[in-house]
Amino acid sequence: MGRGQPNEPRATLNALDALVLDSPPNLAEAGADAIVRLCLAASAGERVHLRYAARNRPPTERDLDPYAVVRHGGRWFVVGHCHLRGQVQTFRLDRILDVRAAPGIFTKPQGFSALAFLQSTLALTPARFEVRVRLALPLAEARACLTPALAVLEPDGEAASLLHCRVEHLDWFAAWLLELGCRLSIESPPELRGAFADLATRASALATEGRG
Repeated sequence: MGRGQPNEPRATLNALDALVLDSPPNLAEAGADAIVRLCLAASAGERVHLRYAARNRPPTERDLDPYAVVRHGGRWFVVGHCHLRGQVQTFRLDRILDVRAAPGIFTKPQGFSALAFLQSTLALTPARFEVRVRLALPLAEARACLTPALAVLEPDGEAASLLHCRVEHLDWFAAWLLELGCRLSIESPPELRGAFADLATRASALATEGRG
């Protein structure tokens, strides 16, 4: 990788600063070589070139400034500035077909959290339903009730929060919202109201089962 060789102990040790874990790692899941290459590049501030195959799309080529390699939710990701899209993005390592050195160096933005960015990105991953719900909970209390990967939260005054996420199925999400135990207002989608109605019907049936 340009200024540092993967077999140099000091370079490899320094590269660990670019590795973020939320659970015990399994290097075989994404390929130890890709993980090491990206960590070394992130630590040295060196650009890489990726050949990447997104789901149901043909492979693409792009240069990337890798900020960090993150293991989250049982998967490996690299977070960095994508020169193809001109913005910070996340990429699953198991979908990277090739990674190699590219001309150019970079400086990671000060205070940037790769894990926080990844979690917010996962919450807004394209899915069937886009959900927006106002919670009668202050932002700090709302954040204590859910993981960042589930939804993005914004303040709505001092006593309320706006929840935003994308989900494929509404039944489990409606049940989870009920567990919060707070008043809420549904902005979208209208189908979420139907999911609450279905929950109410099922709960009523369970409550009366066996009576009479």
